[in-house]
Amino acid sequence: MIEAGVKLAETRRRLRECEAFALQVRLGHDLKDGPILTSVTDQPFEMSFKCSRCGVTLWFEDKGSQRWRLHAESREHGAQICRGRIVGEPIDHPISTAVAGASRR
Repeated sequence: MIEAGVKLAETRRRLRECEAFALQVRLGHDLKDGPILTSVTDQPFEMSFKCSRCGVTLWFEDKGSQRWRLHAESREHGAQICRGRIVGEPIDHPISTAVAGASRR
């Protein structure tokens, strides 16, 4: 059980380091851990994070070898600056091709 928790923590860390996640943070989203979908092997293949500012839930999918991208159903929300961001807070404007996925639910 402890080993599974360590594996999950490592997977979340890798996801938080990927460009798709970093883009959402640059857009102003304050992402908190959410539900995880796993396969038969218990290896997470989809993980969600909910923005504490605007309430949108963004789903990320593992495309293999811990290569995470924003899920297709989340791309619409993921391509937008967070509606709940603090006014005056700097936002990096992403290149439109940088969005790899946005909201599943």
